[in-house]
Amino acid sequence: MAAPSEAEIRAALLARCRAAEPGDLLVEEVPVVTADLSNRIDLAAAGAHLRGFEIKSAADNLSRLPAQALGYGLAFWDLTLVADASHLDHTSPLLGSHWGLVEVSRGPDGAVVFYIRREPAPNPDRDPSVLGTLLWKAEAEALAAAHGLVLPARARARDIHAALGAGVAISDIEAAVVAAWRSRGDWRDALRRTSARPTRPRSARSFEEVGRVASRRTAAAVRAPTGARFAGAGVPSSPMVASDCYSVATPPADPPHEMPGPPFRRTVALLHCSPTSQNDR
Repeated sequence: MAAPSEAEIRAALLARCRAAEPGDLLVEEVPVVTADLSNRIDLAAAGAHLRGFEIKSAADNLSRLPAQALGYGLAFWDLTLVADASHLDHTSPLLGSHWGLVEVSRGPDGAVVFYIRREPAPNPDRDPSVLGTLLWKAEAEALAAAHGLVLPARARARDIHAALGAGVAISDIEAAVVAAWRSRGDWRDALRRTSARPTRPRSARSFEEVGRVASRRTAAAVRAPTGARFAGAGVPSSPMVASDCYSVATPPADPPHEMPGPPFRRTVALLHCSPTSQNDR
């Protein structure tokens, strides 16, 4: 029987988390920005704390996992890798001992089954300034003002996040992130609002993004009056950032791969759930 695809794992994980913590806000593909890179965690749950889940199906590889784990570890209260059994034996050198490990397989009835190998523990590596990047700039400015922080005029988003990291308790930043996410309405729609997206560092731009930004600038310069091009008329007054090219797309489901079926394991709810029956998946 084919191993579950990423799309099947994601759907089952969403259902399990909703059943376990009905009050949590579940958000897919959340960007986590650090100084050198930007990654999207597969699922974030916002409740009393921010919890992160990364999915690795049998069709995936672990080449990006070390960088992903480093970035996600700076932001989330706890983290869980939800992965095919073929991956979990190779993750110990790549993840800290505080990461939860959940094995995913297919049960005899074809349903996706989760088996907890290790419960997640509180993450000791969080960075308040990285946690602050989960706020939009206006939200970060409001939090800074509420804590009496004085920001320079026209402060950049990364400067505001650094100020939050230095002057606001990490628990207050986390509470502000949860409250902000809940107030945004449709998360997918919100992520498409270019003006409000978190700024992605220049070093994290891909060659394709840099090319698109350069093309935009060239087109703007060509449209400007001839005598004004060198004076900057018609050219954007501030440099474009990679978030201008940001888009949200749900990756296609991975094709199923045949693999030997693991022995049947009892169904266990993720994290702190009680065992449930096959019918609730």
